[in-house]
Amino acid sequence: MTVTGQTTVSTVALTVAIPTTATGPQGPTGQVSNANTSSFPVGDGGNDAFAHFIFANLNGTISAWDAGTTAFIQATTTGASYTGLAINQAQTQLYAANDAGTGSINVFNSSFAPVSLSGTFVDPNLPAGYVPFNVQDIGGKIYVTYAPAGHAGRVAATAGMGTVDVFDESGTFCKG
Repeated sequence: MTVTGQTTVSTVALTVAIPTTATGPQGPTGQVSNANTSSFPVGDGGNDAFAHFIFANLNGTISAWDAGTTAFIQATTTGASYTGLAINQAQTQLYAANDAGTGSINVFNSSFAPVSLSGTFVDPNLPAGYVPFNVQDIGGKIYVTYAPAGHAGRVAATAGMGTVDVFDESGTFCKG
């Protein structure tokens, strides 16, 4: 945004290219803002070298942007398909909703390395065939929305065919 004089405000458009891979589904599906300037370094050697925005992609990649017009792939999980992304309250961990296979929440630390938590993001009463579809950190709790697996399952889903679970930031089930 630029401000000129006392009465005029205008916005400056910015388009950021999200990297794609040679195979598999493409397209960014989740985005978080990172206000912590000491977490999530961007591997492009850019101006400040820390991500301002981080993106999850259907191709199983996590990309980050700090400056310029291109995001840079920071992590790739073979076989994953990310449909949502969240960042924890401390802005030191990412939670990616992976709807591939039986579904999971993949967690990355502030250097984009995969981490294992004490909890497993498992709801003991989750209906069969449901996988994570989105994820959000609200007040230090991780909310995971679930939908029927696969594109065809979601297209055929009727009202009420979904559920939301709450976990702590360590992946321990709180309530469903």
